[in-house]
Amino acid sequence: MRLFVILISFFLTTTATAQEFFAGATGGLVISQIDGDSFGGYHKFAGSGAVYVRNNLGDKWGYKMELRYIQKGSKATNLIYSPRPFYKAALDYIEIPFLFSFRPVKLKIPPTIDLKFNQRLHLQAGLSLGYLFHATEDEGSGPNEATFAFRKIEIAAHAGITWYFGAHWALDYRFSYTVLPIRGFPQVSDLYYWVRWEFNRVQTFSLLYEF
Repeated sequence: MRLFVILISFFLTTTATAQEFFAGATGGLVISQIDGDSFGGYHKFAGSGAVYVRNNLGDKWGYKMELRYIQKGSKATNLIYSPRPFYKAALDYIEIPFLFSFRPVKLKIPPTIDLKFNQRLHLQAGLSLGYLFHATEDEGSGPNEATFAFRKIEIAAHAGITWYFGAHWALDYRFSYTVLPIRGFPQVSDLYYWVRWEFNRVQTFSLLYEF
């Protein structure tokens, strides 16, 4: 938690010295899966919400920092080859993404394509630090604490795109993937050497309002 405070203090100090900054809020749909849990597919739906501040670094570059709640996890039903007919993992995070952005002015591909974006399009990439404050697993009998605990701290890589369609509104898409495993299963015996690691794979679709 100390690292969270340091990051927020750094961003507020930088913002206070900047000539121009923008603040806003965003919320939207989250679809997620956990790579390594043997249940493939984006079947887990949840929500997210965030507040953010961003700055411009010249005409094309900028950076952005968010304070975001997001629920990640996975879900599987009709498990024919499993003794469990149902599985759901719900992982609630508070995370701080720090993103760099690039605003292309236009895209020209001879001989016919000539698109002008007028700085409405923002391409973004960066990292986030997340804290897992609540986690449950449900195998058909209701949510319970996980048999093998998930790690409290998550580091994830992000890439996304934001399109501003008005003076205050924008649509945002983002993909994120855990850099370090969120959970590992211990070695069962000397004859079982393979350790299965799990990673969050997440897509978010959000509506953004900028003050």
